[in-house]
Amino acid sequence: MNVRSFPDSLSLVGNMRHLVVETTEDVSFSIRIQGASTDIVKRVFSPNSDHIMEVDLFDIVSPELSFSLQNESSPYRQTDIVKTFVITLKGVSSNQTQTVTFTALRGGVDRLADTAELFLQQNFLTWQPNLKPVTYYTPEFLTYYATVASMVKCKARIGGSDTTVTLASIPAGQAWTIPVQYAVIAGKVAGLPSYYDVWVENGNGDRLTYVQRYYAQDMRSEDEQWILFENSLGGVDTFRAYGSTEMTADHSHNIAEIEDVAEEFRVDTTRKYKKNTGRLDRKERLWLLDFFPSLVKYVYAGDYLRRIVVTDSDVNYKASELPSQYNFTYKYADAKPYLNIPRADAPLEVLDIDIPEVGSFTVAPRLAEFPRIQLSSGALFPVQDPYGSSWAATTLGAIAQFFIRYIIGSYPGGGGIGHTHSNFDFLEDLSWDKLLRKDRDDTAAGVITFLKGLSASELSYFLGGLSASELSSFLKGILIGNDGIYGIDENGDAKLREIIAKSLQSSNYMSGLRGWNIDANGNAEVGTLHVRDTLEVDELRINRQQAQEGDTIFSDNDQILDVEEHVDETDGSTSYVLTLKEKWEGYFTAQMYGNILRGKINTLAAKEAGVSDYSEDTEGQERDSGRNLYYTSFMTVTATHNTTPSLLGVNQIRVVLWGDDDVPMSRNFPPCAMMTIARWGCVDYSDEYVDDPSYEAVKSDIKRRQQLFVLSSNDGRITKLVGVSKPILEDGNIGATFGTLPEFVRNNNPEVAKRVIEGRDYLYAQGVVVGDFIQTDIQGVPIPTVVNVGDWVDGAQIQEPSVGNGIYLSGEFNEQNQRYETHAVRHRNGTWKCLMHQPVKSGGSTTYYEPKWNSPYWQLIDGDGRKTIEFSSSNGYSFRRGVVNTVITPHLFYGNVEISDDIATEFWCWNRSTLNTDTGEYEQDEQDLVWNTQHVQMKTLSLSNNDMPIGWSLKRKAIFTCCATILDGLDTITIENYITV
Repeated sequence: MNVRSFPDSLSLVGNMRHLVVETTEDVSFSIRIQGASTDIVKRVFSPNSDHIMEVDLFDIVSPELSFSLQNESSPYRQTDIVKTFVITLKGVSSNQTQTVTFTALRGGVDRLADTAELFLQQNFLTWQPNLKPVTYYTPEFLTYYATVASMVKCKARIGGSDTTVTLASIPAGQAWTIPVQYAVIAGKVAGLPSYYDVWVENGNGDRLTYVQRYYAQDMRSEDEQWILFENSLGGVDTFRAYGSTEMTADHSHNIAEIEDVAEEFRVDTTRKYKKNTGRLDRKERLWLLDFFPSLVKYVYAGDYLRRIVVTDSDVNYKASELPSQYNFTYKYADAKPYLNIPRADAPLEVLDIDIPEVGSFTVAPRLAEFPRIQLSSGALFPVQDPYGSSWAATTLGAIAQFFIRYIIGSYPGGGGIGHTHSNFDFLEDLSWDKLLRKDRDDTAAGVITFLKGLSASELSYFLGGLSASELSSFLKGILIGNDGIYGIDENGDAKLREIIAKSLQSSNYMSGLRGWNIDANGNAEVGTLHVRDTLEVDELRINRQQAQEGDTIFSDNDQILDVEEHVDETDGSTSYVLTLKEKWEGYFTAQMYGNILRGKINTLAAKEAGVSDYSEDTEGQERDSGRNLYYTSFMTVTATHNTTPSLLGVNQIRVVLWGDDDVPMSRNFPPCAMMTIARWGCVDYSDEYVDDPSYEAVKSDIKRRQQLFVLSSNDGRITKLVGVSKPILEDGNIGATFGTLPEFVRNNNPEVAKRVIEGRDYLYAQGVVVGDFIQTDIQGVPIPTVVNVGDWVDGAQIQEPSVGNGIYLSGEFNEQNQRYETHAVRHRNGTWKCLMHQPVKSGGSTTYYEPKWNSPYWQLIDGDGRKTIEFSSSNGYSFRRGVVNTVITPHLFYGNVEISDDIATEFWCWNRSTLNTDTGEYEQDEQDLVWNTQHVQMKTLSLSNNDMPIGWSLKRKAIFTCCATILDGLDTITIENYITV
């Protein structure tokens, strides 16, 4: 067992290397947090055919790491953001054991070029701009992981002086979060700074990180909100969203109607807030791309943090347009349909309100002042609604009728109002027409309610229905209606013409688990729904996703209802007449003469269908992804209703089987009922029509029927098949694929095999026609097209530079032609590729850089690639001992163009070697090495007697080698030449 790859001792969880083990045996794998008593994961892995076992640790380690946001003004340690893990590997057979220990920190970096240790030492855990405006109360935090013992420093600018304080001391191997809110810093420096800088330094006072600067700023708008989120580096960031805020409240009113009375029994409330970030500069818009994938977000509401979830977002910008802005919609994670509105203890001001004029609420002050009248039903009385302000009149008759209705409605029975007769019911029942007899058949004129239920030993008839408040027992069943057709028998089996109910359900119904239910709104939940003929729906939603296993063939297809086997008496050949299922009324099959059909059926279903050739062994059978056994049948259509209408119906075809040697599984099975068949291809029978005028049409139709699409979850690709004329496919039948590249493409082309990356998806086709082609890397980042825009033009020398003429792009989106481009120019007899946007803007200045060597802005991509060094000497190259005195100047040429002036002095050096007279080789002894160290970063060599080695003569010469180091775009090249003295 050999561990070939494992995570670095300190890793970012998003950049961890996979665990790769070379082994010939199964390996027991377990991982736990260092110091813990239980394993996170423990399982046994088997190596692949190359004896390699590979484990991606991300999904194991990532859930164990989390960030803690605390409402503290003092620094606090993050105990769960970084942890040390121990992996134990043990060979199942050999018991050989190895352990791997590593520390992982929550977060990751796209295309991390440095080690995690170096990156963490130089950076806070944030991507926010290092120049950031803040208000007095904006919550701000910086999180830092210390690879060495470190101190977090802060320097505040107050007036014209600086005050430096230590915010935190962090031991090595720990992560801490430091609150850097303006109010916190102001308290520590005892003043209001105009700005303050935060950085980390080690115990020697050496600064380790960049400087994060915060400067004071007022609120940007009345709509400003402070949004916090856990970033992709493992820390927490705050941004000030000062754009507009829109609140939308959605209310779903759930209404129930009971006896024609409607009532709202529940109102579902969702309050959403659409927020605009406000204007963003280039750095801010890149930083905030980290906000939207974050799974933990907060908004500072009032005086506390409240968790939110983003329900929608609009995140896009044009690279050439500044400023930019984003929109997002959020709601509170713990939202409830309640309010919390602060109340003042008392009104803030004294109110001066004029009392409105109102009418009198009384009649004449004394009733004795009115004359008397004789009472009658028409006598008037003044009345007033208790909540009204106007008077009305009513009559004595109306009042009398009201009292009568009131008394009748309040009558409790028992013979009177205010008193009862204990025998009143008996007196009422003395009349026979009001009694029901129990000794003979009788009829009740009204509805009878049985409060304790009803029990009947014989068959019961209910001509007008049945109502009971409690349990009723009918031992012989119930018949409903005069004809006796409908009812419920003694076994509980019911035959009813119509059922009206609020819901129906099985006795074992449990939502989402078992049983069935139909509610009052017509919504049904069942286990399996089998539709024999047609299912018509307005909208079909299958759990909002569709899944398919095995192979799916897109071609003409049918299902077999019945199979008739026919044996020819003359030659003993066997054919089959297949009766196909009618999919809808008036359906007729699309299968045609010459079609090759592929049928497939689960062996269990085949056994149920009574297939005689069904076998318990698995020879010739296939397994799908669920390990179910299937068998396959390949056959050719020899007759249809169109060819022999007198013998075959519209949905009948005659087929013959292919031989076992002609099918992929080397065993062919006969067709059977319930089997699904699909057109796999078509035999080429066009020779039968060579002399027929329809030959070309027949040929074209056969070619069409030899094409189909196959979607295979087993192979992991979508395939277009062409020219299929037999069951076994050949390489030429693969017309196009999307997904896993077919094996024959790699096997037949070594160059393709070299470039194919295992696990990637590819498009294979004989031709591609596209309107737009954007090439990206594996991360989805566009790979720009190199475009030659002609000779280089110095944008500083022309009045209006434009894209391609003074302005040059490097991996940027060209708005003019809507393409990602990198520009190349002709200059100094070569073609130079732009490595950084030209011109370069920095510190308010604009600079146009000329393409040349050792430039970080340009790279030579073609031209005369010869790079040589030649020399010139002020006093020749031949000298006598004691009279050496000359100046040697090197000249570096790129092709025929000298580029010496492009190479700075620090990129030149000289070396000396002396002839060893014993070996005849030029070597560097100790004196030569000392001389070499004295001639680095030197272009011109002033050669004198002191530069000659001891014992220098015509027989013991010296070689002086000149070296020039140039930066050819991204590649470093060293060119050498020498002179012999």
